[in-house]
Amino acid sequence: MKNSNGLVYVGIDVHEKESQLAVLEKEGSLLLEERIPTKDLGKFLSSLPGEKRVAIESVGFIHPSIQFTRRCPPSRIAQSP
Repeated sequence: MKNSNGLVYVGIDVHEKESQLAVLEKEGSLLLEERIPTKDLGKFLSSLPGEKRVAIESVGFIHPSIQFTRRCPPSRIAQSP
């Protein structure tokens, strides 16, 4: 995955077993779209180079997801209400 400016936007649709992710450049170009085990979200976010802005679709079990994404700085996290 190549990204020239170092900033990526990550959208995550979190589900109990698997989550769908989309990684985009600032300009909106899709860099990566992938489904991964939810338990591996922290590892996935840590593997992305540079600064990350993360948006997570809110669901009933979202709290643990936010906890492991906060261990992957630098990230900014937004959650739908």
